Amino acid sequence: MASAQAAPALSANDRRLVELANAYEALDRRCNEHTAAHHHDHTPATDDEFDVLTSGFGPLEEECAATPADSLVGIIAKARLCRSPTARGCADNEHAFSIADDICRLQAMGGLHV
Repeated sequence: MASAQAAPALSANDRRLVELANAYEALDRRCNEHTAAHHHDHTPATDDEFDVLTSGFGPLEEECAATPADSLVGIIAKARLCRSPTARGCADNEHAFSIADDICRLQAMGGLHV
């Protein structure tokens, strides 16, 4: 008889980091959709809309940086922020991006057990 294993309960910090990573990725998708939708019709209004969207990244990044991870789940959530194309376009820290890529790749392949 196979026994079911319950997923470990996440700490409040790790839950918050996962929420922040999800919100960051959703905002990144919205920015990419906006860019694709207005690729040929840049206007002051569409530029203002994009600026409003991108202003949401800073608070998410700041809260993520200020929230300590309590487990590998939290660390992976923090790494997910680095993997965003928007983050890569705004920052110049290939070492951090490499670490984020490795952590997320290993976790996706089942190489990291959380």
